[in-house]
Amino acid sequence: MKKSIFFVASLLASIFVFAQYDGEVGTENCKAISQNDERIVSWAKGVELNRGTWDYGDERIVDYGEPYMAIGKPDSTTTTAVSLGEGGTALITFDRPIIDGSGEDFVVFENAFAPTFLELAFVEVSSDGVNFFRFPANTTSYHNQENVSEGRTAEHYNNLAGKYELGWGVGFDLTELEDNELLDKNNIRFVRLVDVINGVSTDIDGNIIYDGVSWPTYSQGFDLTGIGIINGGEPYRRADFENLALNFNSYELVDRENNHDFLTGDVYVKTYPSGGLVFESKGYYISDYDWFMTLGFALSNITDDSTATGNTSNLNSYYTSASKYALEGLGKNYLSAFYSSWDMATYEHNNVKMTDGGVFSPLGVYVSQSLASYQNLESSDVEHLYFKIKAVGYDADNSVTGTSEIYLYNEDEGQENMKDWSYMNLASLGEVNKVVFSVECPDEMVSTYFCLDNFVYEGGDLVLSDRAMEKNNSEIKIYPNPARDYINVLSSRDLTTPIVISVYNAQGLMVAQQNLNDLNMSLDVSRLANGTYFYRISNINGLLKQGKLVILK
Repeated sequence: MKKSIFFVASLLASIFVFAQYDGEVGTENCKAISQNDERIVSWAKGVELNRGTWDYGDERIVDYGEPYMAIGKPDSTTTTAVSLGEGGTALITFDRPIIDGSGEDFVVFENAFAPTFLELAFVEVSSDGVNFFRFPANTTSYHNQENVSEGRTAEHYNNLAGKYELGWGVGFDLTELEDNELLDKNNIRFVRLVDVINGVSTDIDGNIIYDGVSWPTYSQGFDLTGIGIINGGEPYRRADFENLALNFNSYELVDRENNHDFLTGDVYVKTYPSGGLVFESKGYYISDYDWFMTLGFALSNITDDSTATGNTSNLNSYYTSASKYALEGLGKNYLSAFYSSWDMATYEHNNVKMTDGGVFSPLGVYVSQSLASYQNLESSDVEHLYFKIKAVGYDADNSVTGTSEIYLYNEDEGQENMKDWSYMNLASLGEVNKVVFSVECPDEMVSTYFCLDNFVYEGGDLVLSDRAMEKNNSEIKIYPNPARDYINVLSSRDLTTPIVISVYNAQGLMVAQQNLNDLNMSLDVSRLANGTYFYRISNINGLLKQGKLVILK
């Protein structure tokens, strides 16, 4: 009897020690998600990188790839990726919130070129950009040993990104995270990846994690190729300037203010409209200096990597407002901005407003150094040097609604001069009528240019004109209405996809929502009780159509 008990106990212990999770691509019960999976409704729109090193304890910083290589859908190569380095991190943002739906809610992709060449990362999420919650990562006891006779493969890891080979991603289900009042699982705005340091990082049980690569390389650490959303909410409104031509030249003359007698002539206001917002630039002639001074935003797609190499021979570094590269890659549009605090700069500049002058709620924007500011900071000998961008929100009465600050360089805090794009969280501004950006730097000789892209916000639905509403009503159809099980959306013109249709009850609570695309233009309403509801159809450009919906069974 004792021998039998001992045998059973030994068997159970063996099962526990060698317990496995789902295996590599192609094996039974593998949970890998293809990058071509039709459930993916959207891809990452911005990446902020804090690179790690070639090896644990090494001082050499990994430099393989650029953050923009992980924006959008991955390609099928192992080279289009950005390396985090040992212990590095990546903060990823999207065009809509991730929500806790059925099954996996989002998926993370790495570029492993073999089932045993695995570079892993912890995955964390946040709804506010401040409080992050990590998925509980597990590894099998067998593969927590430093020396193993077999290669480490997918079945030995759980809730770690990077366990599958190229083209296949690890899905993450928000239901696996414990409920917390600081985490809104239906409004996940951020995903953060933290590279697993081979032989140092531990799983949820305190076991050391060993991945599949044990030697230092220039592309060491997790190599991010993309993150896709499977369950997403209604898209945010977003200004990314990609639809603006570089010769765009819309401006209006306004009466100048007479508070400085050396100003002559008219002041002009030039605006760059994108995604329902306008970004203002103001200029005027200064007679004493024979200058025409322009303050504020300008459209650009010029990029230059001199910020990385220190080589400025091809550009005038003091006045060059180009970024190292555009947020979304080479040749993409962004705004460069110039801020001046001189007493002659009397006109408020770097303003962001709704095109219709209404209210909106900023969520965030990406900012970066220009070549000019970067090089000036590198050569400055001013003590306690820093470069800070500040955003201030104002209401209709010009009262401050909130502020947000971000440092792109801070000598006293040991923060290095930033070369890449950084995410500036603007949620603290609240509901505003305008946002005003400024720059603070103790060295007056530093050229205060900075770059801006991908401004994301909520609210501020444009008030459609009677003519525009009539046009949408005639071109976009909802049928059947009254409905029983499904409603379909039909348009006689091509619409920018994805489209979101949302249904609200009489109390204003959302009771159904669906991301629509060219292959699926239907919403399941079979769960809804008989009654009158309201629907809204929108895309990244804003509200397309709204109206009443009757459910009758």
